[in-house]
Amino acid sequence: MYLQLNGKVNKNLLPQNEQSLAPFLNHHNNEVLLFASYSSFNIKTGQKFQAIFHKQYPNGAMAFTECILKRVTQQMCIEWEEIPYGWKTITLLKFENGIPKMISELPEIDSWIKGETEILISTLEFWQAYCNGLTQL
Repeated sequence: MYLQLNGKVNKNLLPQNEQSLAPFLNHHNNEVLLFASYSSFNIKTGQKFQAIFHKQYPNGAMAFTECILKRVTQQMCIEWEEIPYGWKTITLLKFENGIPKMISELPEIDSWIKGETEILISTLEFWQAYCNGLTQL
């Protein structure tokens, strides 16, 4: 299971949407609000991820992490219990040991359209299978 990240939600967007994003705004230093691309899975909140990698270089540009999907929305004012298959979403991720460099260096963007990085966050099992050619994106 994986999630492709578009970029960090631009902080300038937050005041405009403060009421609808209120549950997402009060987050800790080890949490980050991100635009995520189309999901290839139904991913429930609480899902844990252990690997961050560049999809073209999964063995090179990568980091191990402990990350939890805390919150999900797509329509700004409605919090969802999961990322549905085929949807782009705004997600709040919590990193147990601090935000990794690959995440902190993602660009701040205004919408899903503005950025499409090649950074993925996944379960350890998915990353291993992807590196070994046993699964595709």
